[in-house]
Amino acid sequence: MKPYSQSRQNLLKNGYKANICPGGHEIPEKLPKDNEVAISPNLLKIANTGLNSAYFRPVNKRKKPHPVSYPLGFVEFFIKLLTVD
Repeated sequence: MKPYSQSRQNLLKNGYKANICPGGHEIPEKLPKDNEVAISPNLLKIANTGLNSAYFRPVNKRKKPHPVSYPLGFVEFFIKLLTVD
């Protein structure tokens, strides 16, 4: 956990205009409650260096490559987290 950024503190204090951001995410009328801390954006430290692997090279040569790809370590983390031995 880490303290809120100054911009987040300003939003909580001054409010903002509800809107839809360029990525299509809907920004609601009101921010969720003030929890006083934020989750670090890099909770999982996993390198995303596999995009030049034997699997992705032909995928990336297509006219429109797949828009989402996850590093193998990310997938492994959640498989281990959600699998019961």
